[in-house]
Amino acid sequence: MRSHVSVPLIEEHVDDITTCVLLFESQTPVLVSSDSHVRLYSPDDDEKLAELPQLVNVGVAPIPNGIMIGENTFASDTVRISPKSGTFLSVAGRRYRGTLLLVRSSEEKLIGINEVYIGDYVQSVVTAEMPWRWPMEALKAQAIAARTYALWRSQQRRGRLFYLFADSRDQVYRGVGSESRRSRKATSLTRGVVLVENKRLLPAFFHSTCGGETESAELIFNIAGFASLKGVTCDYCSGSKFYRWHRRLAVKDVSDALAKLGYDFENVDSIKIERDVEFREILVKGTRQDGSVAVCPVGAFRSTLGTLVIRTTFFEARREGDDLIFEGRGWGHFVGMCQWGARKMAKEGHGAGEILEYYYPGSELAAAY
Repeated sequence: MRSHVSVPLIEEHVDDITTCVLLFESQTPVLVSSDSHVRLYSPDDDEKLAELPQLVNVGVAPIPNGIMIGENTFASDTVRISPKSGTFLSVAGRRYRGTLLLVRSSEEKLIGINEVYIGDYVQSVVTAEMPWRWPMEALKAQAIAARTYALWRSQQRRGRLFYLFADSRDQVYRGVGSESRRSRKATSLTRGVVLVENKRLLPAFFHSTCGGETESAELIFNIAGFASLKGVTCDYCSGSKFYRWHRRLAVKDVSDALAKLGYDFENVDSIKIERDVEFREILVKGTRQDGSVAVCPVGAFRSTLGTLVIRTTFFEARREGDDLIFEGRGWGHFVGMCQWGARKMAKEGHGAGEILEYYYPGSELAAAY
């Protein structure tokens, strides 16, 4: 790994900072369990509200004047459930480290937020986002990218109720269940290390497969000012089955799905992606047999048909009989580290620092404390 500089980004060790991850938002009861007894606190003044015995599939839900936890009701809009040190909470069948903050929203929903150390968060993200069997140097690169992104996003959203989503809107986080011996090792070996550019935390985006070229964060996410996120040519990810992909969908299925959103794609012959001059707006345009054009924002198009069906915004489609044949490259948003590229680089003997330097050129590794 490259030698790294010490950058006083924060006053304490980054892995010991607590971040806040959204686990659920629900009007109906969510089941919570614990390994042992739990203490309940009021987050506003840290007042102890109660101590309960071990929770076993206890429902938590909003009530008109507060929060219900099993048979207990609390006249408060916020309750923190704190397990005994060294034990876990289970939320909807998934185990988590840290505490669970329950917040009753103005929309009569209950919001569940996992308050967890960034180090514990990262060792879950590493193998939720990358197969644990992959080379250790790739896992270490993933740990540094995940830690950097988590800290950057936490700073961006400071003052909000939560800082991170537990899914691909940020990084996939599945608690203890997605940890592995190798993810914990990768996290430990890179403890406190982050990516910076000009002593600023880098938005260290990553994705599965770029298909030959990563893209600019400014173009894809409208995030400017980071030279190391301008995009690079990638010759390493051709081993991914998503390097080039094909998908056959019935024209009727496509048109029926989009019709529910008010977009008329009936009888289209071909589909292309169109980007405006500044790349700010991405549209899907379908040309019909009579020459007229159907238009839909790419986000609505992908989410309606499924992001596991249409894997990127880099695709085209042509008609064959009653079907549309989609052809595209890569999987994901294409910004930052290409994970399949990182895998190949690690297999060729490149270290985590070299992998990160390749995908975030001009960045530095920093000890964030």
